[in-house]
Amino acid sequence: MINFKSCFGRARQRMMCSLLLVLGGLTQAQAQDSSLLVCPAGQIYMSTLQACQIVSEATYLSASPDSGSTPSGADTIAIANVLANDTVFWSMDDTFEPDRVEPASIHYFQLAVVTPASHPGVTLNTSTGAVKAAASVPPGRYSMEYQVCFPGGFRMNNSTGEMTAETLSEKCAPPTAISITVTDQVVNTCDISLGYTPVVTVPVGPTTPVPSLGIFAVAALAALIAVLAWRSRHDGYKARMLAIAGMAAAVSLLSLGGGSWIESVRAAGPYELVNPAGGTLADSSVPYADPAPLLTVTNTSGVRMRITANGNSAETGSCAVNSEIAPGASCTTQAYSCTPPAPLLPISVTAAPTNTCTTDIIASYPYNSSEPLDGLLYAYAPRLVNEPTFNETGVTTVSSYVRNATEATYDSNNFVSNREALTSGFTIVTSTAPDGYVFVPGNTKTMTWTLPYSCWNEPQ
Repeated sequence: MINFKSCFGRARQRMMCSLLLVLGGLTQAQAQDSSLLVCPAGQIYMSTLQACQIVSEATYLSASPDSGSTPSGADTIAIANVLANDTVFWSMDDTFEPDRVEPASIHYFQLAVVTPASHPGVTLNTSTGAVKAAASVPPGRYSMEYQVCFPGGFRMNNSTGEMTAETLSEKCAPPTAISITVTDQVVNTCDISLGYTPVVTVPVGPTTPVPSLGIFAVAALAALIAVLAWRSRHDGYKARMLAIAGMAAAVSLLSLGGGSWIESVRAAGPYELVNPAGGTLADSSVPYADPAPLLTVTNTSGVRMRITANGNSAETGSCAVNSEIAPGASCTTQAYSCTPPAPLLPISVTAAPTNTCTTDIIASYPYNSSEPLDGLLYAYAPRLVNEPTFNETGVTTVSSYVRNATEATYDSNNFVSNREALTSGFTIVTSTAPDGYVFVPGNTKTMTWTLPYSCWNEPQ
């Protein structure tokens, strides 16, 4: 709650005199390009009224602590406006102005950082009240202090009539705390975590060894098949086909070896249980999806595995705790702890671009085609006078120009007829927002201005 008491009970004449003093000072400042108006002691500047007002006590101004949380790994706004949870109490000692409570507005106050955060990536925008955490801020808890003050003065641009409050009055709230928690969950990701252990099988009776062929025995068998196939290559069509098949089988036997006959095929999958001794399958950067993605997990360890833990408490999917997965088999599990993409931060234009003409000749044309040396029409190139400016840094801007015409046309009297088209066109200015930002209004990554120009000289 922000409490503010404005005492008007002394006399209306005093208020009127104060306003006359303000207006008189404002009128006197009109002769300068930029002037600073500071309210008298004990008064504050109200931008809504564009005048100074009397206040009696600073203790009626107070602000509530603010807190927010944001994931790490991206530029995000943790608190949209520190004044959003505050109100201002107006107590007017005037029969025509009843007491009232209103939401606190950034137009009433100025914000000043008293104690910066321990990491420079946590910042307070004193113009909007937003608290931002940069992508470089590691997980942790960060605190800072700010102060809310009534403006005590403003600077006026006499050319444009714009006023900017920049002087704080002595009517300020005590320092107010901000607490920001940056979590270790990366934005635009989900988590997966499975614990697994090998299944121990107790033999029921004595085992009987199964004979198998060693590598030399396989080689001898392959050679025998190859010899028989070679000797049968001239014994008719069927024998030739049998010989080809036998030789192919011999080559396959020799390349595979004896053990390849009984090895299980390794199934491919995006996630695998690969450790025969068991362990944990974890990934904290699963691509975000809504709903959370259903993932396939394949047992490629070569032994039967039992799922001992699943980070998804709902155990969505078939990778449930205590379920068993045979070698080469698969199960499914749904990711959890999903954090959506960071909202794109808005960028506003503070000043639009302007262009002008240069003296750089880009083309010349005879004013009279029948007398080409009797005067030339010159077309000049445009240029930007000022690039657009924004309330955030990191915006890149490029410019180019397009002419309305490049070839001269002549009328029946041989005079150039498209002079305006030849010497005019458009300067195209395109600004691109940095990663994580968009331009408002429109929420677009780029903003384009098309500025007309006309740059030429009068023919001699």
